[in-house]
Formats: sequence, C-alpha cells, structure tokens
Amino acid sequence: MTKHAAARSSRATTKPRSAWAFPAIPLALAVAILAGQPAVAATSSVEVSAFIRATASCSVDLQPGSVRVSADDVRRGYVDLPASSRVRVRTNSSNGYMLVLEVESSEFDAVVLEESGERVEIRGTGFVERPFRGRAEVVSELGYRLLLNPATQPGVYAWPVSLSAQPR
Repeated sequence: MTKHAAARSSRATTKPRSAWAFPAIPLALAVAILAGQPAVAATSSVEVSAFIRATASCSVDLQPGSVRVSADDVRRGYVDLPASSRVRVRTNSSNGYMLVLEVESSEFDAVVLEESGERVEIRGTGFVERPFRGRAEVVSELGYRLLLNPATQPGVYAWPVSLSAQPR
C-alpha cells in the first residue's frame, strides 16, 4: 500500500465524534434556549477618577552670596538691595503659589521684599501669595530692604534670605 493510500484508509476508519464532544458553552446555550429562558446580556460600568497633587518649584537664577553692611547702613537701620534676585517659579496649582521667605541671620531682624512696586515685610519666616498665571514658568525680579538688628556692626555677612515656593 502506498503512502497516500494508507492516509486515505486511516481517514476512513476514524470514528465520528459524539454529541458530548462539543464545547461546553454552545451546549449550555442550547440547553438554555430549549428550556425557554432568555439569554441575559451582562453590562457593567467603571468610573475612573484621578487626583493630581499640586506642586510648586522655585529656582534662584541670581542672588548675592553676601551683604556688605556699612556704617551708614547701621545708622539708617537697613540695607537696600534693589533688584538683587531673579527667581523662576512653576506651579500646577490653579490657586497660585506662595513665595516663602526665611530670614536666616541674627544680624537682620526682617526683610522687606519688593516686587513690581509692591512691598511686603517678613520677620522670621513668612510668605507672599501669588496668583496662578498658567503652567508657564513665572520669572520675577526681587528687591530687598534688610532691616538690621540694633546690635549689628558694619561688615560682610552671608546672604540672609532663603526662598522657596509652595502651592496654594
């Protein structure tokens, strides 16, 4: 017998499949139809929400490393430093941000921050609220009046103001 004849012969002797060899799902569907029960369509819905945490970042592009206090400054009680810092702030908060200032030196009692003609006095740690101006980076030029402690002597001191930003 040739190879092709043997293959035909084996096909002819294959047993037919029984009715129980059908997959289970079509069989169950057939039983449900025969039993008179309607097919049920299952639907569901999922609700998804996300919370985006408000952030703010601040980078200082320009700021003095030190402050020179003269005898005239001591007599006046302050040192004026107009437009001496440039900061960049970016926030995703639609409420805006707070520019946080901290006076970190005992030689200075307070700082008066000046930006765009507006002046705010900060003693110790404080903040200045700023409105949301979109997601673009906000660049600000800051001036300072450093109010001297009465015991401060003329000399050179480390820069006394630290800046940061927080979302509102």
